[in-house]
Amino acid sequence: MRLIFQLLCLLVWAISCAAQTATVEALQAQFTVHSQTRELGYHLADITLQTVTIEAPSGYVLDASSLPSVGNKTYYDLVKVDTKQQKFGTRTQFTIYLYWQNFRSVQEVRSYKLGALALQFVKDKTSIKVPVKAASIIVSPVIPTVLDEAHLKPRADAKPPAKAYTADIVAMTISALVMVWALIYLAWKNDWLAFGAKHAQPFRLAFRQIGALRKDQGRTAVYAAVKAIRNAFDATMQSSMSTEQLSSLFIRYPHYAKLEHEIHQFFNATDVFLFANQPLNISVKELKSFAKQLMQLEQG
Repeated sequence: MRLIFQLLCLLVWAISCAAQTATVEALQAQFTVHSQTRELGYHLADITLQTVTIEAPSGYVLDASSLPSVGNKTYYDLVKVDTKQQKFGTRTQFTIYLYWQNFRSVQEVRSYKLGALALQFVKDKTSIKVPVKAASIIVSPVIPTVLDEAHLKPRADAKPPAKAYTADIVAMTISALVMVWALIYLAWKNDWLAFGAKHAQPFRLAFRQIGALRKDQGRTAVYAAVKAIRNAFDATMQSSMSTEQLSSLFIRYPHYAKLEHEIHQFFNATDVFLFANQPLNISVKELKSFAKQLMQLEQG
């Protein structure tokens, strides 16, 4: 009977411990812990800054007595501790700066662990312990300890990885050829380079003659532009062209039919301008644009 009673007591104690552990774990889950430390590049007497950031539910206060004390530790000495507290909404952020300094000279590259933390937070009568894992750093010796011939000889430069450039060269060559062809085509289409001035087609020659007038917008320039276009029509049909003969132009050269309406308007307006001495409401710029359209149709 006494054994059964002892077993029941033990069971009650185990259940109580499990419940308490579950409660502690649930409380600890409300805390967010981040520890940040630069791991590489340390020598004798260098200081390592470990930044620990803990986000706690509102109302919890850091127990200062749970902070590590300044002084001699294991491989590293803690020389300074700073804390900062900031509130964000319903949570409080605690930032702890730990300054560790190494006073031990090592003969080889070694990895060391800084001290682990067990921070205590208090709210009303509730106390919760939040563990922080020990950070690791790598310490190098002040001078090389191996000075034999193999270690004194510089290593060869690392070669770049091999890469097949054939496909890239082919793609770049094709792209360059296409670009050059496009530029040549645009130059020919818009008569930028004015090749073959003596053997140019009629409307291309008219376009160049009007372009030579530049910014001259007077009546003389308008007359010269009109004559250049009319002469191009005459040269195309190899006869003196008039409004009545335009149907023959569209029959022989059907591609000019795209501008049939504009060509009729041009002839009607210029007939009045040339033969009745009436003003022409077309600028040199507009005549040049019209000549360019005819030139592009002339090229096919």
